[in-house]
Amino acid sequence: MVAIIAWHSVDTVLAPAAPAERNSRYVDNSCQLAHDGVMSTGTMNIALPDVLRAFVAQRVESGEYGNTSEYVRDLIRKDQREQRVLRLRALVEDGLASGPATADTREDWAELRAIADGRGK
Repeated sequence: MVAIIAWHSVDTVLAPAAPAERNSRYVDNSCQLAHDGVMSTGTMNIALPDVLRAFVAQRVESGEYGNTSEYVRDLIRKDQREQRVLRLRALVEDGLASGPATADTREDWAELRAIADGRGK
């Protein structure tokens, strides 16, 4: 069986789902972190096999997360950090592979200042 997890916009959903709308296949969690009130949030439905749904429920029940939305947002933020680290590692590798370092010249610094001032490349 596949479960559907739904996140509803803080801007549009102010009340929990009515009992008739709830069942074991649907989990309705409104975004609740304070900083999320500043961001526009929307609804996303994700289909999960029962084993993953149970794992998410276990993580929430552990008390580390207030609801499934918090758990998924944390996973996304961790992935975003990992992607930034991978990008930085790739840039370092590119720099190391580019050859030996050379001393900066006055022209190099002038070009950097122009770029910083919005006048350069």
